[in-house]
Amino acid sequence: MEKKINFAIFLSRSIGQDRKSLRNWANNVFPEDWTTYFIARRPMLMEGYAKNIKVINMYEDPVYKTKVSDQDIKKEEKWLGVSFNSILYSEHLYFHIGKFKPKKKDKKKIVRHIRFFRKFLEKNKIDFCTIGYPAEVTDIVFYYVVKKMRIEYYDSFMPFTLSEDTRYVCIKDGVPLQLEDIKERKKERDDIYESIKDLLLSRNVFLSEVQNLSKLNLGFSFNTLKHKFKQLIEIIKNINPNESQFNIIEMTLIYLKEWLNSRMTKRLLEQPKQKENYFYFPLHRKRDSAITFKAPIETRDQLKLIRKISKFLPQDIKLYVKGHPHYLGSDFTRNELKCLKRLKNVRVIDYNANNMDLIRNSMGIITINSTTGYEAIVLEKPLITFGNEYYTKRKGVCIQASINKLDELKDILMKVKKYRGYGIDPEKRKDFIYEYYKCSFPLRGHVFIDIGERMNDQDFETIKDKTKKAAKLIMNN
Repeated sequence: MEKKINFAIFLSRSIGQDRKSLRNWANNVFPEDWTTYFIARRPMLMEGYAKNIKVINMYEDPVYKTKVSDQDIKKEEKWLGVSFNSILYSEHLYFHIGKFKPKKKDKKKIVRHIRFFRKFLEKNKIDFCTIGYPAEVTDIVFYYVVKKMRIEYYDSFMPFTLSEDTRYVCIKDGVPLQLEDIKERKKERDDIYESIKDLLLSRNVFLSEVQNLSKLNLGFSFNTLKHKFKQLIEIIKNINPNESQFNIIEMTLIYLKEWLNSRMTKRLLEQPKQKENYFYFPLHRKRDSAITFKAPIETRDQLKLIRKISKFLPQDIKLYVKGHPHYLGSDFTRNELKCLKRLKNVRVIDYNANNMDLIRNSMGIITINSTTGYEAIVLEKPLITFGNEYYTKRKGVCIQASINKLDELKDILMKVKKYRGYGIDPEKRKDFIYEYYKCSFPLRGHVFIDIGERMNDQDFETIKDKTKKAAKLIMNN
């Protein structure tokens, strides 16, 4: 008889509204013989959940009303074994307010989070957790407490974007879990690789979506202002004094600053030049844990990194930098863009430029942790990475560069320029894409956005089956 598992899910800030679809999802996707705990960050009604589902409204716990001394901060920081400053610095919103200034009140919040999570995990004898991708202080503290207490976990179900249907992979420490046996068949491998490649080259929907979004975000019409106001209200509603490092005024200023940047920087962006030799550096989303939490701390300042890369580019080679489509050109301020434009071998490209064309026409891709890296692998382009994404661990798939040894980058770039296909093993790349694809599984809706609204019974059974297999695989290793 298998051991009964106590499973915990820490809900992100965007999840927690007491919606019928959330209860339906919760009641159907978790094994009946498990006790599943939802740690909610927003008030949730307790009714309507199955007997094996327990909802914990974390901020109702008395620990959040306790006083915290300087000695308590030192004690809990020592217990956790992680600097509170580094936790606060990993908060994605700090990237919008300039100079990092940790506050004592924020460290006190961390102490309360540690004490709540530790008590909760011990009291309920939690065996297994899903921790998501930490992007905010509360998420990050949960991640470190779980690791400190040596509780097994997986990161999340993440979308597999290199496919026509909606597929997901179960991730543990950035690595997809192999939940089914993979028996490689060369023909099947090659067919999957070619179909993914064809899909990437034919994908034109993305460009039109960005253009439509830019019209909505950059105009001054009544509908645009109404849309932006609704977005701002939603952000303000999510501010929780128990966890947010920012008050309403600060959040409003961050939001408005980003919007104004998107308008003021548009004229400074360039179009790609025909027959120009370049390496391509796609900017990472500033709020994404891929750069705020998972990447080496030295790579978080992308402006500084671009300046360093520009010093090691071969002669007559440009560095093309393109903003993340989410920010519509507001990745940098106007002054920062002007600084970049003073670098003679750097071009900041319009975010509307086609990403596939930029990859295909480049000499190679330079990235930290990015989906563009996967696309470069499929499109048979040299890939140089500073991060620790899953593909960085595979020889022949990419070239690992060290942020602390940038002098080596000059040699790498020269070899990529001189030797066509340097750092690429086509067979190993096909193996990598095939294995990643075979680790994935199809679902009808989005695991987190739809919260079951578009999912059917088969999707629920798939998630339940994969969750059980992930637990068995992880806990038996």
